[in-house]
Amino acid sequence: MNNQVFYTVTSGTLVFVIGQILQKFFLEPIYEYKKTIGEIDNKLKFYANILTNSGFNQKIILEITNTMRTLSCQIESNYKQIPFTDFLSRIGCIEGKKEIAEVAQGLIFLSNAGGRGESKIEKCDERIDQIRKIFKIESLN
Repeated sequence: MNNQVFYTVTSGTLVFVIGQILQKFFLEPIYEYKKTIGEIDNKLKFYANILTNSGFNQKIILEITNTMRTLSCQIESNYKQIPFTDFLSRIGCIEGKKEIAEVAQGLIFLSNAGGRGESKIEKCDERIDQIRKIFKIESLN
């Protein structure tokens, strides 16, 4: 009888520990990564009118610059926390390293060029489309 109780408690504890490891090391990093993608989508839409135009005041442009640069760093940071990224990208759960690098560079470009002149408007629009395409973000409207 004592052995059966011991095995039941041990197996229950083992299942709990394995569940916590899966949650902390796999599910939470992927959740944070997907959450950042949602935030990128939100900010690209929210700031699209400023990123693809010129003539806005410096305070607004500085806010956008900081936001885009932060999102660039955040997506890379979240991606690096996910274990087995090569495997997960091969099976289509997440994007590959090359795509994340393109997104990070695109966000930095928007940080540097957005709202800063007619000559960069078309390129900003292209970068926004490129980021949305990489993340397969569909327009809801």
